[in-house]
Amino acid sequence: MKAQKKSATAEAVETRRRAVPGGQFPALGPLVSVFGPCLKRVRFADKASERAGFRLLFRSGHSVEFLENREYGLTSERQVALLKEHRIPCEILD
Repeated sequence: MKAQKKSATAEAVETRRRAVPGGQFPALGPLVSVFGPCLKRVRFADKASERAGFRLLFRSGHSVEFLENREYGLTSERQVALLKEHRIPCEILD
């Protein structure tokens, strides 16, 4: 039986859960601690849009911080514009 390959996002989430006692996410990620209030929070509409948006940003060389429940922290307006340009369903929270 072949082992199923995990997505990069699923692996990152699992790694963060293992790193923190009780499986809770840490309060501050690396980008949050650096960019603080300048970080733009975005929530994707569903799993498919989350996958597509993360892949688009990551492959275009942008830093992306997973926050919680399909929410990500973006470091620039260019990232938000890129998501809108490619019509990725998401909601800008900040």
